[in-house]
Amino acid sequence: MKQSGDLPSPVELRVFSGPPSMPALLRACRILSASKEPATTPRMILYPDPTLRAGVYEAALALMAMHAPGARLVTPDTLAATVGHTR
Repeated sequence: MKQSGDLPSPVELRVFSGPPSMPALLRACRILSASKEPATTPRMILYPDPTLRAGVYEAALALMAMHAPGARLVTPDTLAATVGHTR
């Protein structure tokens, strides 16, 4: 995805091989929040399609807003559909 330009460069990225659980998502948020990268560096949590189901997705966004403000929760499809856009 980096080679194809689907991901910005630079990017602070956490990648999951499946849909993240809430505890795993919280750990990823804490890592992103503790990053030494400049605040202007995009921060993303990427997991495979399909997107999280309704309710779980909104809970994940709320968790991220509290623990990693500005970070985006994306799948390959949602990322491709929003390249250049914010969450």
